[in-house]
Amino acid sequence: MTIYYNPTYSSAPYRNTASGAEFGSFYCGDNQLLQRLLFYAGIPYAPATNEERMAHYHACMQRKVDAASPFYASFKTDSAGMTRAVLAWRDALVGAGWLINEYAGVSPKLSLVRDVESEDMPKGEADYWLELMQLAVEGRILPADINVVVTCSVGDIKPHIAYILSEQSKRGVVVEFRPIVKAVAKGNLGRIQSAVLSGTDEKISLDNSDDTFCYMRFATEDDALRYVATEPVDKSAVYYCSNTKRFDNTLKLLGKPTIGSSLSLSSPQVAQLFVVGNGLFEYPLNIRRIIEWLNMPIGPVDKGLCRVLSQALIDSGGVNNARWNKAKDEYLNSVTDLDKRKDIAQQYDDFLPISQCDVVDVEKVKAFNSNLRKWANNRLAMDKFPYEAIVREQIASVQSYCAALLKMLESAPVDFRFLDLQLWCRNIAQPSAYGQYEAEITSHNTISVMGDLHDAAAKVVWFPAADEGVVSYPFEMFNDAEYDEAASGGAKLYKRDQHSLINQTAMLRMLLNAERLTIIEADKCNGEKVARHPLVLQLNERIEGGLKSIAVTPTISKECITTDSLVNNKSEKEFVLQLVDGVELKERHLRATDEKGKTESYSSISQLIQHPFTYVCEKCAKLKDHAMPSAQDLERTLGNVAHLMIEKVFGGRTLNEAAAYYAAEYDAIFEESVNQTGLLLRLPEYAIELRRLKRKMKDALRILYETISENDLTVEACEYDFKQAQWSAAGDGVILSSRADMLLSSADGKVIFDFKYTTSKRRQTEIEENRTLQLELYRYMARQEFGENTPVRVAYVLLPDVTILTADRFYGVTAIPLKDTRKNADVMNEAANSYRLRWEQFKAGVIERVEGADVGTGQYAELRTARQLFPLEEYKKKYEQDRFNKDYKNLK
Repeated sequence: MTIYYNPTYSSAPYRNTASGAEFGSFYCGDNQLLQRLLFYAGIPYAPATNEERMAHYHACMQRKVDAASPFYASFKTDSAGMTRAVLAWRDALVGAGWLINEYAGVSPKLSLVRDVESEDMPKGEADYWLELMQLAVEGRILPADINVVVTCSVGDIKPHIAYILSEQSKRGVVVEFRPIVKAVAKGNLGRIQSAVLSGTDEKISLDNSDDTFCYMRFATEDDALRYVATEPVDKSAVYYCSNTKRFDNTLKLLGKPTIGSSLSLSSPQVAQLFVVGNGLFEYPLNIRRIIEWLNMPIGPVDKGLCRVLSQALIDSGGVNNARWNKAKDEYLNSVTDLDKRKDIAQQYDDFLPISQCDVVDVEKVKAFNSNLRKWANNRLAMDKFPYEAIVREQIASVQSYCAALLKMLESAPVDFRFLDLQLWCRNIAQPSAYGQYEAEITSHNTISVMGDLHDAAAKVVWFPAADEGVVSYPFEMFNDAEYDEAASGGAKLYKRDQHSLINQTAMLRMLLNAERLTIIEADKCNGEKVARHPLVLQLNERIEGGLKSIAVTPTISKECITTDSLVNNKSEKEFVLQLVDGVELKERHLRATDEKGKTESYSSISQLIQHPFTYVCEKCAKLKDHAMPSAQDLERTLGNVAHLMIEKVFGGRTLNEAAAYYAAEYDAIFEESVNQTGLLLRLPEYAIELRRLKRKMKDALRILYETISENDLTVEACEYDFKQAQWSAAGDGVILSSRADMLLSSADGKVIFDFKYTTSKRRQTEIEENRTLQLELYRYMARQEFGENTPVRVAYVLLPDVTILTADRFYGVTAIPLKDTRKNADVMNEAANSYRLRWEQFKAGVIERVEGADVGTGQYAELRTARQLFPLEEYKKKYEQDRFNKDYKNLK
């Protein structure tokens, strides 16, 4: 049997089966060689988890790094980060053969590593290399019928491995080095190989009629992956792709056989349960973490509860407010199984630890992680695991992460901060690899590292070629004196130039081991410029005219492109909504006339008139959008906070009581309002807006008080819910509901204020053109409730300057005159006519496609005058885009 070793091999190197390789050959890289040698030495390889070793080392560091240590300040600032760094120093030295306990030098770093070491330190890979180095000089490890072939020169492997092989060679093991010394190709590729091996800088002249070397370039990585995925598989080719995860996802999307891949060096969502969950202890609250936690694909909280809480958070802009609590209570009450309801309520208590202050309660952190570990253990112990294997690996990681943090929390300092918790979590949950897809028959013959080319391949397709980075130099942390001290202590160290040479040799292996080579590059990946691989840059410099002189961009097949237009929308209930050129609205999405409690509000009426497609998606098909609020939601969020502050100050109080409460509790009012409806403002990028809002709303509340007082008004209620009312003009069974921001009364009737946080002139234009549907709906509802002849004045109040916009009369306010062309228009009647038309269209199977078209386009515009329809918004040249797919084809 022959062991083929190369430091850059992964788990499945390419081997030309036609070469007549001997039976039983074993191909390996560093870690596989370690395990194979330990096997023959009779030593089981069972290293502790990284998390277990991290937690143990952290406890040792806390005992050893005191105020007298030169590392004390760094350790106090980031104890977990420094622990991980020193543990890396320790493993680099031990793995190279350094005997910790025998060190007697003066280096503070080396002394720290020596002093922190404990007798019960859990073993890692480095400890096994040290043990193997000691065994290698005691006797022969490999049996007589096994020899070792190293497919590179002795200078291209790490010194401690070279030492082990050298010692075993002295004891009778046959060790042969086979470096690549000559090119294997002809034509253009042969010229490139010879030029690279020559060591000169001469330009390479290529023959345009030769195809042994090809170069392709695409605009995006997705295009490159889809091109390779949809081209016929070349059975003679080896496909080299370092991003096998993305390639497998592409193959899966296109229904092609997968190549087998891992989520390498990443933290998939399920594994992030640990970091994101502990992020809930941050204060001020972080809306992104809360939304991410609620929308985890797999987690410890009931998904139905997460969905309604996520929607409540998006709708209200905060947590622990009336909408949040109502959503929770209504969901729990909807669960008829009492045991299940109790379990879900317990999940809420155990796994939604939303902080109320900036002091981290260590006991609550312990309880959360103990519960999360228990949840992970229960999932792993299930007889029938309900998820894919990749999820099992991730849940096992979560269990390990929680265990490590709980051990570290045993010695948490008294002044433990959220920053400490976050640093600890991120240093425990390091990126790792999880299996994603298995390789399938007839898939591409794919390797994931250049060193996997053990034999010369007839053809190599490298896609997409990009800079992958290299393993960092392991002894970066030591200066020359420390390096020399460690080397004198027996460590088999190596200089940076040898480290660079190892990486360079590995890089050239693919180029020199191919008879034909195709390189496929992409300009961008996920919108970002792709860093070019050093080998590609080298070729670009050496080839006359550069790679662009021979570049081609093949046309992507239709099979690649069709996947882009497929849209999958999911709602709470099963439905099929197929919209094609011959639009058909399924009958079960029509508004049922016998449904009770189904009402229309200003927002739904306005949406129906202006955006009928969005109305169908949201109101009829029940599509939900849980997207994270962003900069475009900033004005709405500012308005939400301002509304709530007004409600807190004026709701249920006389004017004098409101003034006193505002003066005494303004800071508390502001903080509570932001947490309940404006968490977006807590994000660092909106710090300036948050401070400005606090300053401006202090003046706004005072001015609003003065305005109400000067007009002899009495605040009856904030967020006033009108009684539901029939809207017979719009059709039988149409019921209106409405909520006013502020209902006031005067000596002669009612007053309604609607607050808008904006400086836009749009509302003034609406009043001038007499199309304030929202205000006229308030007036209509007030007269339905308080009497048809009740005088009702309505106004927009623009915040934060408290500008009153109205066509009615108020003291100190100039009424806005209506334009003659719209002076006598009946807004509510126009809206009723529009409502009827839209439902006539729906029942005829029509959803008018006006989004993105010029104003005045479509059937609605044609019938506008004849049917006395409500005018569409014209403050923009084109209608606003729908939030749902603007390409209505293939929407299912």
